[in-house]
Amino acid sequence: MSDWIALGTVADGFCAFALSGEVLFTRSRGTTEAQALANVPFEGPVFRIGDGPAERLPVSVLPEPGAAYLSGLEQKQPADLISAWVRLWIS
Repeated sequence: MSDWIALGTVADGFCAFALSGEVLFTRSRGTTEAQALANVPFEGPVFRIGDGPAERLPVSVLPEPGAAYLSGLEQKQPADLISAWVRLWIS
């Protein structure tokens, strides 16, 4: 798998997670997107977490490679969408 970045808002600004495939490489925070991304040690596609429609992340939920990708998850009781950050943590 290739390197990629998950970027999203947190209470005090933005958080960027640099991942190599399914392995977390580093985490960076900043008051702006640019500050959070400036401290990430590599470049790769940026997936914005919780901003806009759900995107397929380049990690599988199941142990078999390519078996499933994280898209929007939904729970029936109580009816709710599982947040983008939680979907990322599941991966």
